[in-house]
This record gives sequence, C-alpha cells and structure tokens, in this order.
Amino acid sequence: DLDNVVLADNGTVANGGAGLSLKPTGAATVKVSAVRMQSLNNQVGITVDGDNGTGAITLAVSQSTVARNALDGINSFSPNGGDATVNVAIDSSTFANNGAIGIHSVGQKSTVRVKDSVSTANGAAGLQGNNSGILSSYGDNATAGNGGADAGVTPEPPS
Repeated sequence: DLDNVVLADNGTVANGGAGLSLKPTGAATVKVSAVRMQSLNNQVGITVDGDNGTGAITLAVSQSTVARNALDGINSFSPNGGDATVNVAIDSSTFANNGAIGIHSVGQKSTVRVKDSVSTANGAAGLQGNNSGILSSYGDNATAGNGGADAGVTPEPPS
C-alpha cells in the first residue's frame, strides 16, 4: 500500500513511464491502495493495465493528487475478454492539468468508479470511458474546465 508518497518525474515519450504502474502477468492478483499519494510530472500519472494478465487488479485511490502528467492522469486499460479484470475506485482525489484525459477507463474488463473528486484543466475530457470501458460517477464530482467534454460516463447509484 502507498500512504503519503510522492511519485514524480518518471518516464519519457519513448517508454511511456508512469508514476504508478500496475501491469501484472499471468494469473497474478494485485491489490493496491493509494492514500494521500501525489503522482506528478510523469508521462502518465497512474497506469493500470490488465492486457497481459488473466487475474485481477484492484486499485483504491483516496485523498490523492494526480497532476501535470504529459498524458492521462489515470489510465485503466483491459481491452480483451481474457484479460485481467481491473477495478479502480477513486474517492476524494484531484486529477488536474494533465495533458490528455483526467480519468480514463478503456476496454471491456476495465471498471472505474469515481466519487467526490475533481478532474479539471486536463487537455481532453475530465472523465472518459471508451471501447466498452466502464466509468461510473456517483454524481458528486467536479469536472468543469477541461479541453473536451466528459464521455461514456454512467451514473452509479448510491448504496
């Protein structure tokens, strides 16, 4: 688990480095929580990639800041039916001033749920789910001021 950690200045365009990268292979199961984490000035703030695995990846992000990354703030990616199942929960966090999408869910095995968070001043959308990726919002997020409109976001009913 990551608590009160700064991940900064990682990666180049050539290697696509991320502040935090979760990319297990095989049937591995990965569970990570990030509390009061800062991921700053990387190529991508957080990458969660299930493409080379068949297990499961669970990431919980809370009270964290992901900002000033060249591409996405967070990219959750698991495009194929046989890939690892990816579940990301984001609560009370800020995704700002990233070069592309603030919070991005891509592919049929990727689910991102966002609650009480800010995604603003990003180069593209604040929230985006595409290629069957699920991006659910509890409806209490601030996403104004981005370079593009939010897309592919579904409402998450309160529990």
